[in-house]
Amino acid sequence: MFCMQGWKAFFEEPIMLIAFVLLGRNLEQRAKIKATSDMTGLLSILPSKARLLINNDAKELGSTVEVPCNSLSVGDQIIVLPGDRVPADGIVRAGRSTVDESSFTGEPLPVTKLPGSQVAAGSINLNGTLTVEVRRPGGETAMGDIVRLVEEAQSREAPVQRLADKVSGHFTYGVMALSAATFMFWSLCGAHILPAALYQGSPVSLALQLSCSVLV
Repeated sequence: MFCMQGWKAFFEEPIMLIAFVLLGRNLEQRAKIKATSDMTGLLSILPSKARLLINNDAKELGSTVEVPCNSLSVGDQIIVLPGDRVPADGIVRAGRSTVDESSFTGEPLPVTKLPGSQVAAGSINLNGTLTVEVRRPGGETAMGDIVRLVEEAQSREAPVQRLADKVSGHFTYGVMALSAATFMFWSLCGAHILPAALYQGSPVSLALQLSCSVLV
């Protein structure tokens, strides 16, 4: 409409500003969703079952029974066979093996585990049978702590961010009020105060241009 009337178009600045703000918020939201998805995937590698040693002697027939991992308690002894993931944080009490801890520490090389060594939930037992005493079961594992800390960090705002949000809220309302006042002033009084600044004799055009300049 403005171009058809021969007026100057000056709305590109607000449109670009809104576009950049929306783009920034979209990227922020996508980053949060990806982080949450990664944390959920990290928890999904934990096994749902564990081989509980019920008589502290893995050599006897029927000495182990499969139980849900969330039913394990501190002090329980579990058997971890080659290829299994460790279901809980604990200490090796018997056996020798190498363990892949890359999903937890990022270290690509397997780590040798001996009696007295600590093992983390989610790591993979590669070639030997281990008897592990549970120290941190269920959601108390180190991996669970990491996921919980990341979720808390995502939901909690930093003090600087809270201050910026508070200041920006008042600042936004102030700028909008000033822009509206500018529009009203120049649309009503512009022709009398500065007639040379009018574009094709239109005080509304000048008022829109100045109010948009204040808003941007």
